[in-house]
Amino acid sequence: MGYDLPPTRECDRLRKELRLVPAELKADAVQEAWLAHLQGDCPVQAVKTYAQRERRRRLKERVTAKVEVADLSRA
Repeated sequence: MGYDLPPTRECDRLRKELRLVPAELKADAVQEAWLAHLQGDCPVQAVKTYAQRERRRRLKERVTAKVEVADLSRA
């Protein structure tokens, strides 16, 4: 699916960063890029930051789920 990307001089870098984002998060990453563009920030950096934040959140959820399962098995 194609997305309208914000106009930026770093369009190739933005496309590269979006390729690294999981498919289910791509629409949100594009929104982050547009928001950064409208605020005068770098869309590429916004996508990188968003992807990192989501990776950390998902990792934390997996670790928390494993701890909860381990706690339940002890009971």
